[in-house]
Amino acid sequence: MKPWLSEILACPLDKHYPLNLVIFKIEDLDGFLKKAGNMEEMQKDLTFFFKNAGEERDTGTDLRVINFDDASGQLLLFDTLVRKPSPSAVYLERIVSSIDELQPIRDISHESVKSTITKLLAFKGTVIKALDAVKKAGTDAEAQKKLIKEIEPTLVSLNWFKQAVEIEAGVMTCDKCNRWYPIRESIPQMLPDELRREKYDKEFLVAWKEKLDQAIVTQGIPYHL
Repeated sequence: MKPWLSEILACPLDKHYPLNLVIFKIEDLDGFLKKAGNMEEMQKDLTFFFKNAGEERDTGTDLRVINFDDASGQLLLFDTLVRKPSPSAVYLERIVSSIDELQPIRDISHESVKSTITKLLAFKGTVIKALDAVKKAGTDAEAQKKLIKEIEPTLVSLNWFKQAVEIEAGVMTCDKCNRWYPIRESIPQMLPDELRREKYDKEFLVAWKEKLDQAIVTQGIPYHL
C-alpha cells in the first residue's frame, strides 16, 4: 500500500474519513535507508509517473519530478501529486493539503521512516512561507521559479514518500466506529464485517500484537483476542 492511498480510503461501514494509519513494516527497508533524501535515487523511483495515458513525456537526461512550464509567460507547476499544470500559488496550496494528509499516519516500523514523516509534516511551514513569497512575486515567473527551486529537494521527498514507498504491514482504524482494518502483504483489507474472516483477523492480531494498540488486541471490532 502506498501512503497516498490513505487519502482516499474510508471506513466501509460508516464512510468515516480519514482513517488513522499505523505503519508496522515497509517493503525494502534497506532500499528506503539508501534512497531517502537522495535526489537522484528518489527521482529514479518516480519515473513511472511520467507516462500518462500511454503518452510518454520526453524528459531527456534532465529528469525532474517538479516540472516547470513557463512557455506561456505564466509559471505552471506539476509533479506526481499535483498532476495538472497549475499556477505556482495553486500548486503550493495543493502541496500544503498533501502534507496535511500525512497527519493521520504514524510509523513504528523504523526510526528513519518516522523521522521522514516528521520532517515532511514540519515542511508545511516552509511551504506556507514560499506561498506567501510567490504571491508577493506577482507575475514575475523567474522569481517564482527561484522560490520553488529553493524547496525542491523536500518537494521531491514528499512525492517519493507518498508515491514510491510501500507499506507492507500496518493497521487502519476508524475513530467513529472503532473498527480496525489490517494491511497484509501491502494490501489494505477494507472489508465490511460480514466479509471478514475471524481466523485470519485473529492470526493478524497474534502476529502483530506487540505493535498493535492493546485496545485493538483486547477489544477491537469486529474481532479481538
